[in-house]
Amino acid sequence: MNKVYNSITDRIINQLEKGTAPRIAVTEKSSNAKTGKMMVTKSDRNTCPSSCPFYRDGCYGEYGPVSWHWKKMEVGTNATGTPVETDWDCALAKISALPEDVIWRHNEVGDLPSGKTCEDINKDLLKDLVSANGDSKGFTYTHKTKTKKNLQLIKFANDNGFTINLSADSLDHADELVKENVGPVAVVLPIDQKTNLDTPDGNKVVICPNVTHKKTCKDCGLCQISSRKVVVGLPAHGVKKKSVSLRVDAKVMMEK
Repeated sequence: MNKVYNSITDRIINQLEKGTAPRIAVTEKSSNAKTGKMMVTKSDRNTCPSSCPFYRDGCYGEYGPVSWHWKKMEVGTNATGTPVETDWDCALAKISALPEDVIWRHNEVGDLPSGKTCEDINKDLLKDLVSANGDSKGFTYTHKTKTKKNLQLIKFANDNGFTINLSADSLDHADELVKENVGPVAVVLPIDQKTNLDTPDGNKVVICPNVTHKKTCKDCGLCQISSRKVVVGLPAHGVKKKSVSLRVDAKVMMEK
């Protein structure tokens, strides 16, 4: 059974260390054709590290339908003025209520909760998230991989049932992240990369089954397996996929 999430008011917490919780919106049954009908969340832009190569420059969350929902949850209302629930504690309560073994996706957009800067992971808030996940099968991705402290927190989550994929921006970068040995790795690839391949160090890259077999995340679950050895390859997608693909393709050519 999932652990019961205890509200912040039930615990003694150093608020200075804890920092400000992000806005987080929960969609209990997504209509996204890629994820399938599963619970998904979105976190606000303040969680995104500015070091991400797609930060305000190709991020799929900035364009198209996803961007509309992202903007709505950040202002707290939808187009008709109806309130959109974005409270961190309410979101964790919904996550905690999930049955065991149910797969769900954290952060269709956004990243892990920030600490003192957007590049840091907030230890206490991440532990809240891991605790709320309990025995359900939550997974997400992060670009916050540049410090040893962050890597240790990512390992903690992966060791305790909440899967965090380390996001790589090239095949060489994927090799670097695999060597950290703190969790599974996913890498963005050129838009036309539809077959499996190897990294320069010989790590196997498996193209996302949604691309190759039209499987939804709900039916696939590959990215949720924290112990997997293969790197998941994600061909560029979204409204800006062509420009993202050109940048990624340039990196691939440099690495050959």
